[in-house]
Amino acid sequence: MRSSSRSLTRAIGVIAVALGLLGAFLFASHGPTAEAQGPRIAGNIPYAGGLSLVVWNGGSTSDLVNEVQSSGCLEPTIWSEGGGSFVVYVVGAPQQVNARWNTLYGAGPSSGQVLVLRCARDPFLWPFASDSPWNTPIGSAAVYGSPTDEMTRDLLRLGIGINSATWSHPVFHASTSDPERRTEVDGTTYAFIRVPDSAEPALPSLRETNTADAHLHIVDPESRYVYEFYAASRLGDGTVRARRAERIALDGSGLADNRGQSIGVRAYGGSAIAGLIRRWELEQGYIPHVLAIALDSQLMKLGPVWPATTEDRTGPSVYKGSIPMGTLIAIPPDVNLQSLGLSPSGFALARALQDYGAYVTDAASGGVKFYAETAASDLLEDVRADLDKIFPYLRPVLNNSEDAPGGGGRPRAPIAPTLAR
Repeated sequence: MRSSSRSLTRAIGVIAVALGLLGAFLFASHGPTAEAQGPRIAGNIPYAGGLSLVVWNGGSTSDLVNEVQSSGCLEPTIWSEGGGSFVVYVVGAPQQVNARWNTLYGAGPSSGQVLVLRCARDPFLWPFASDSPWNTPIGSAAVYGSPTDEMTRDLLRLGIGINSATWSHPVFHASTSDPERRTEVDGTTYAFIRVPDSAEPALPSLRETNTADAHLHIVDPESRYVYEFYAASRLGDGTVRARRAERIALDGSGLADNRGQSIGVRAYGGSAIAGLIRRWELEQGYIPHVLAIALDSQLMKLGPVWPATTEDRTGPSVYKGSIPMGTLIAIPPDVNLQSLGLSPSGFALARALQDYGAYVTDAASGGVKFYAETAASDLLEDVRADLDKIFPYLRPVLNNSEDAPGGGGRPRAPIAPTLAR
């Protein structure tokens, strides 16, 4: 037993050193993972993207690959300690790439073998390029507004909440078996895309109020693009009718390139699914990206700042405050989140605000509003109960810019993993 323990300790040590050399161990320790459900793997499988340590309980390499892929892990790569060095197995790679693995583990890794598992990032679950501002952490050089600054006073003047079941952003992943439906904008055909029959716009519907946002977002089966619809409705024949529609690449920045340009259906000019709180993030207690918020229009100021490129058309008549569209809001690093008495999901939100922050992307009523996808609505009770504990610590980041996203300096969190091809 003692020999087995020493071997496990040695294997973990070799793996930790290797991950450190790769510059990835921080993500392996803190990245989003899901507890393995299969009988052969003990540990967490990072199905949304990233690295994790797992223990293989025995079987062939083919069994291992099947177990990993059945969890939703995309383009898996597996490392093991063999004879004092790292051995790699790249799923789908030519035989010569995996020759050493196949020599050492002809019948598969032994039971109890410690492995490092890497999954490519799933564009549907965790979209946009690794260097997108939506995936860029706050930096060590960030400068925060003081409690007495005008922007801070405006930010904290009203309440705080989360939109999810209503006035939010449902995101659906189409499959190749879903029917191809016509989509139209103002009566003109926009595109023919696959749309799940279950895909319905956010409430309130246009039938309830003609001023509803009624957002609906469909990711294509290949996870290459998201089709974003504003003021959407479903007709009896399955058609998606909307007042506005945009197609956005999930491997891009999620942002427009130039001031005055808009590529999405939110007021700030970028993607509407960027910055959403997703169901899988609440289930795993980790939100690894910048969040999206809206502010009451009376708190906002004319003149969008990067990364926003546009603002509400009604801005000149309704903006009355000091906070421009695109402002980065965050919790300063000297706030001890552990002392706030937060639930696990509340802590996940607070940590995201401290490590990544939140961009102002829209106007809403009632102060500060976060956005969760509608599929996460039943998981928000604890988060909502914690909002008043988090709210007083929010501050504007004063030096966020295109040249220094997040304020620049050393990132507070790891860079997002590579997207699946």
